[in-house]
Amino acid sequence: MITMYLNQRDSFLTGSYYYDKNAIPISLFGQFMSNAELKLSETNSKFEETGIFKGKFTSEEIFEGLWINPKTNKKLPFTLRESKEETAHISFENFHEENCKNRDKNLKKPKNDDMWWTDTLCSSIDIQLIKIATENAMVNKRINESISQSIYNNEDQAYHSVQDFVRSIQQLEDGEFLVSEYNFEVLNNEKNILCIGLSIMENAGGAHPMSGISYSNYDLKTGQEIKLNEILIPNFSDKLDAIGEKIFVKTYDEIESVWFFKRGEFKLNENFSILAGGLLFTFNPYEIGPYAAGAPEVFIPYRDIQDIINPDGILKRYTSLK
Repeated sequence: MITMYLNQRDSFLTGSYYYDKNAIPISLFGQFMSNAELKLSETNSKFEETGIFKGKFTSEEIFEGLWINPKTNKKLPFTLRESKEETAHISFENFHEENCKNRDKNLKKPKNDDMWWTDTLCSSIDIQLIKIATENAMVNKRINESISQSIYNNEDQAYHSVQDFVRSIQQLEDGEFLVSEYNFEVLNNEKNILCIGLSIMENAGGAHPMSGISYSNYDLKTGQEIKLNEILIPNFSDKLDAIGEKIFVKTYDEIESVWFFKRGEFKLNENFSILAGGLLFTFNPYEIGPYAAGAPEVFIPYRDIQDIINPDGILKRYTSLK
């Protein structure tokens, strides 16, 4: 048995799936083909393709087809049915605003410097805002407000709504250029636990765009955000960091020459997602390594941290996974 999560933007999809027996997440990405067939590629931590899902939605709730091993061409049939128990209904709302004042002015009188290419571009903000719905109106309000505020409360200025924040692109001064994209995805939506990721990409005309992802975990019974110190016992840090370093060293090479820490000094951050089989921590570019190193992840299975899990915390919903 497997469980799969998919996030769609236009014809493209991203997500993950796991085998129920171990609940270790496997990354997925793909798109709808011209014949309405969906092709999803699964990849490992080295971005190697390890499997392909090819199939169609035969109804609004059923996705079925074949899983294919790309090396052996072994094929296995699959049928996946949408689950609605102990989950939130997910929808998206898109926001877009452009500011072309600098472009229009610069096209009349181009600049002679290294930033010439920004003369032909409009500044813009794009947001694909996630919205959740449960049977509890209070929970819906609490979570949706928290999600919206995760966008505009991170800015230097205070905004009252996502719409106000999007319109702020009109406040750019002469010569400034900015393209910002905010996209949400669902990483977990079961057992009344919701984990979403907010990916941000900003291009201000520099050598490369800046990007990052932040996770938020919610209890669908209360609407409250779940913090790391609530799901683990007191004084968990040393044990968790040691386990995290062991997994990180096994996953990534060249520790001393690439990453900004020495062996024995590794520290996990609090940018984590609660998944069915464990906790996923993600470091953003420049956080523990150079930009070229990307955004390294550390997945810690629950079986490795059984002795530091709070027995009265929300993770008891996954205590059957040893």
